[in-house]
Amino acid sequence: MRTSIRETEITAAIQEKGLQEMAHKLKQSDITASRAGVITFVNTNLGARVGEGEIIARIADLGSFKILGSISDNYADQLQAGLPVIVRIGDNSVRGMLLSVRPAVTNNVVNFDVSLQDTEAYKLLRPKMRVELYVVTDARKNVVRVANGPTFRGAQVQDVFVLRPDGKSAERRTLRIGLTSFDYVEIEEGLQPGESIILTDMSTYRNATVVNIR
Repeated sequence: MRTSIRETEITAAIQEKGLQEMAHKLKQSDITASRAGVITFVNTNLGARVGEGEIIARIADLGSFKILGSISDNYADQLQAGLPVIVRIGDNSVRGMLLSVRPAVTNNVVNFDVSLQDTEAYKLLRPKMRVELYVVTDARKNVVRVANGPTFRGAQVQDVFVLRPDGKSAERRTLRIGLTSFDYVEIEEGLQPGESIILTDMSTYRNATVVNIR
């Protein structure tokens, strides 16, 4: 009789443990978010069996973002942690910093992580949003610079047309180009402060030394 009672107690303990596990799973089936955020994905396949560990919803914390940048591996040797980065979000330009460079190269592209210096600027970002990144690899002060335009084709030495003081004509002049960015081009030689150049494509006048402006 004592043996039969012991077996019954063991069976009851096993069933009690099974009930506890079922209650725990039932509690987990009631989905609650562990933090504040916005739902970005929901499994809408109604009636489907959901296994343990399967993702049924995703939430995003819009208070902070990680920006993933990509660039051709031709510039990989110029990338390093700590470089300043200009991030263009629509019409806004904010400052950031290059956090790390990912070692893997995929399809001749190098990826790197960027953080924003101004935490308020994160409010301008959205999940999967595309922004323009400009990594500042070098900077100089007290230089002659002009706005970037179609007349500059990436060569270090090239000819451009510089306006004469009367503004009625322009003469061909050879310039030595320094640092370049999306907005500006540094002129190391061939142009003085205050002089103006023609930024439009003047390739049709490649054989002319002077052009008249109407």
